[in-house]
This record gives sequence, structure tokens and C-alpha cells, in this order.
Amino acid sequence: MSAIFDNASSIKQSNRLSVTSATTISGKRVSQRRGPFLYTFEVEMNMMATSSEAYKEVRKEISGMDFGVDTLSTSIPSLTTNGGTWAGTPVVQGSNNSGRFVDISGLTASVTAIIQDGDYVQFGNNAKVYQVVGDFDSDSSGEVTIKLNSPLVATPVSGSTPVLGTSVVFNLAINEAEFPMGFTPRTTVDNLVEIGNMGFTEVII
Repeated sequence: MSAIFDNASSIKQSNRLSVTSATTISGKRVSQRRGPFLYTFEVEMNMMATSSEAYKEVRKEISGMDFGVDTLSTSIPSLTTNGGTWAGTPVVQGSNNSGRFVDISGLTASVTAIIQDGDYVQFGNNAKVYQVVGDFDSDSSGEVTIKLNSPLVATPVSGSTPVLGTSVVFNLAINEAEFPMGFTPRTTVDNLVEIGNMGFTEVII
């Protein structure tokens, strides 16, 4: 968990998807995705004392991003709890998964809605975070094919264990490399600071 997200007073999650659309003379509309579905976050910060550990950790994190040059990698547990249990020992099945569908095996057999709409999942060979679209039951062999909210950016490795729920890690680039801070003087060693709102967009690395 990052110090920025941990000390936020509010986090607004949105989605970014580039879509091309065209309408024919007959009125038929044709739309196509341009790139993957990406998450965006607007973070509003709490006011904090300059002497506090929280403020020191936030400053350290900002400088660690080289003031916007580098990305921030973080889990966001408050937003990524799964509804499905994914009970058993889920692994990616096969090496031919593509598009928006992934075969999962190793689940507890014959469980209704073992994986649920909106569940977060991430695969080990790429940093993209996905969400499941729809509820899915495991079959009598503990297998299921799930649908994702975005096409795979890389084929998951067969037999690999997916990362789930609050354990997924986002790679985020700050939208504007500006970090406004308003200081309210109190003493020579301890002032109040109000850090401006920050916007982040998921990036594929």
C-alpha cells in the first residue's frame, strides 16, 4: 500500500477506454476498442503535520517516483476486495488463452458463483489488472472459463497462480507532474501541509 493512497481522504476510481466509432450511410454503428481498458484514480489527500511520519512517507514516495518520471506500484485494498471466494488452489489452465477469456482450474468443484462479477485478478507475466465480467460456477472438475473486462495484454503462463483481490498491484503514472503543497505555519519545526489532489492512470509495463 502506498503512503499517498493510505493517507487519502477519498479515492475516486474511474475507467479509461479508447473507442473508435463510425456510422455507415445506412445508420449502422461500428465500434472498436483501441488498446486495453485502463484504471484511473483521483486521490484527495488529508491535511497533515510536517513533523508526522505520514507526511515524511508521502514526500519520500513522491521523490521515489522522480516527481512523475517513474511509476508508482501499489495495492489498493480498500477498493479491490473480491466477492467470489476462488476456493481451492486456482491456476491458469493451458497456454492458449487469448482475448478476454481465461481457463482456470484447481477450484473447489461444483460451487455456484465461486468467481463473481467485478472480482480483481492479475497474472504473473504482466502487470495489467483485470476485473471479471459476470458470475461463474466451477464445474465438477473444478474448472471454469472466466471473461475479463479487457483483452489480455499477454498470454498467462499455464499452471501459474493468479493474483487475486486485495493482492493485485497497480502500476500507476501520475497524470501531471505537479505536486502543489499549501503550508500553514504553526511553529518553526511543525507546520500543517495541504497536498493538492493527484490523478493517476494505470500503465502497462
